[in-house]
Amino acid sequence: MLLCHSMERPILKRQEISFDHPDSENFFRPGPEKPFAATPAAIAMYREEVIIACLKILWQQAEMHNGLDYLQVFEDPDKDRGTVVH
Repeated sequence: MLLCHSMERPILKRQEISFDHPDSENFFRPGPEKPFAATPAAIAMYREEVIIACLKILWQQAEMHNGLDYLQVFEDPDKDRGTVVH
């Protein structure tokens, strides 16, 4: 069972390099060999349902934009720092 200090789902921050920027050409596409992963801190901080909801958002964004930057950050308004999912 995962501990959850926050009941709200964190909010996905805009990725560092915008999708339409020329440097945004190496998109991460999740798959069996390269799955999305949550940091140990995120896993300790949120319930499994929250982590899964965040991962679904990332899957949707990857589909919409043909991939994502390798690093995605969710912010929790109740926390001091972001939660990293990549």
